[in-house]
Order: sequence, then C-alpha cells, then structure tokens
Amino acid sequence: MRILFISRAYPPVIGGIENQNYELSRWLPKVPGVEIKTIANTRGRK
Repeated sequence: MRILFISRAYPPVIGGIENQNYELSRWLPKVPGVEIKTIANTRGRK
C-alpha cells in the first residue's frame, strides 16, 4: 500500500495535523508492504 500525506507545514511547526502526519510517517513504514511519502509546502519554523 502506498500512502501520500499532503500538508501545508511539517515539524518543527507546532500543530496537530503537522505532528500527526510526522508520527504516522514514522510509524506506518514499519508495517510490511506500506510505503509513505510526505509533501509539505514548507518545513516550518520553530
């Protein structure tokens, strides 16, 4: 299964969706047969 996350920002931005996408993109590839790609408009700022 291939999954694409599209987000306007990515950590280190503090926010719910940004953190959720980050955690899922780290955890899901551990499942056999899962491939993750993440696209963000910006990496964000602290």
